[in-house]
Amino acid sequence: MQMSTGDATEGRLIDSLGDRLRRARFRAGLTQQEVSSGRYSKSYLSAVERGKIKPSLPALQELASLLNVSLAYLLGEEAEPSPLPEESARREEVQQRLRQAAQALNQGQPQRALEHLGTMESMEGATSAERREFALLRGRALLANPETRTSPETVAALQEALQLARQQGDAQQSAYARLWLADAYLAAGDLTAAMTEYVTCMRALTSGTVRDPAYAIHLHRQYGVALLAARRYVEAREEFREALGMRSDLIDLHTALVAHRGLGQCAAELGDAAMAITHFEQSLSAARLGGDLGEELESRRLLGQILHQTGRLDEARECLLTGLECARAASAPAVAALAGELALVYLARGDMESARQSAEEARTAAGATNQDPRILGLVHLALARVAAAQGDGDTAEESFRRAMAIFEQAPQQEASEAEAAALYAEFLAQQGRYADAHQMATRAYRMLSHGPGRVK
Repeated sequence: MQMSTGDATEGRLIDSLGDRLRRARFRAGLTQQEVSSGRYSKSYLSAVERGKIKPSLPALQELASLLNVSLAYLLGEEAEPSPLPEESARREEVQQRLRQAAQALNQGQPQRALEHLGTMESMEGATSAERREFALLRGRALLANPETRTSPETVAALQEALQLARQQGDAQQSAYARLWLADAYLAAGDLTAAMTEYVTCMRALTSGTVRDPAYAIHLHRQYGVALLAARRYVEAREEFREALGMRSDLIDLHTALVAHRGLGQCAAELGDAAMAITHFEQSLSAARLGGDLGEELESRRLLGQILHQTGRLDEARECLLTGLECARAASAPAVAALAGELALVYLARGDMESARQSAEEARTAAGATNQDPRILGLVHLALARVAAAQGDGDTAEESFRRAMAIFEQAPQQEASEAEAAALYAEFLAQQGRYADAHQMATRAYRMLSHGPGRVK
């Protein structure tokens, strides 16, 4: 049966329309599912693109609007797509917001980035690629903002960015979104989820999906932090070394600081005090070069702690006193942390009055702010030890119990909780409460021998 001239013309028109519709959709960065969602079925749109169905004029007008092209282009009356004027203005606004947000984020202004981005609802007319970029920028800005760093909103934004990248089949962008999502999980205290995502990112790196050295440095550094939190010290040490072994011109001061601090913590846990001191000193130098007082004070706390543990009490005291003087004018949380460590140094020196004064300063500073649970727990542990040494059993017991309760509720603090339990057991034995001491010592042993994860 021969096709009539009219049938052949109509067939060519449908084929041409389907090709133009497909090109316009690709140009807009949209999938068939995204175009058809809530309007048509995906199979209907697929049939139109394959020239199997001729859509109505109202349907064509709606598709042209969705794809930001003129109806004339879809009908073959224009050689190239002409965006609708109002749609062009809207798209330019979207692009400008994304550019401004990225610039603010690169300049270390996460709150400014969030202000430029606005809400997803205001992204009307954006392509799927633009929506993915919006979600990723928003998630990164939330992660960089201290007030929202641990918020579920941060995780949700980066989960959305990953989902959009996967829907678009973009393996490289998926890897980037997954890396920031892993950081968000880690910040929120979900170590299991963070580890899962970092391992997947490592596969993307080793398979060649991502070849960006900056991505590799970030991944090795952050995976090292996660492994350190999981008390997998040998593996963490290797990741930190990998991060520092990359091209020196790509290693920023923050990476140097975090990696050297992590290596110091690994060395301390693995019994190499000399190496721990070397790395803590290097992390302190990086913090000072970067002008980050908060990071400098934390590095001083860790350096003072290891100097104390190795019996270098005069050096430990000077290190902590220097940090404490700076902290008093800047940071109540740092005052609590440094004064708590200093109290223990004075205790080891036998200077009970100075130990008491430092412990009280730590307690006052801890009560004056929303203290990091880890530091707050260490402050109460220091108070307990000073009180026990001074023979104040009631204060010591109360402080031990408070430290234990804080560590128990805080994420990733099993090691600190185990240390508190061991010290509490020693105190109970000195009080002659041997049954209670045995129970607490058993708890400490079980926590240490089982690794991360609550053991009651």
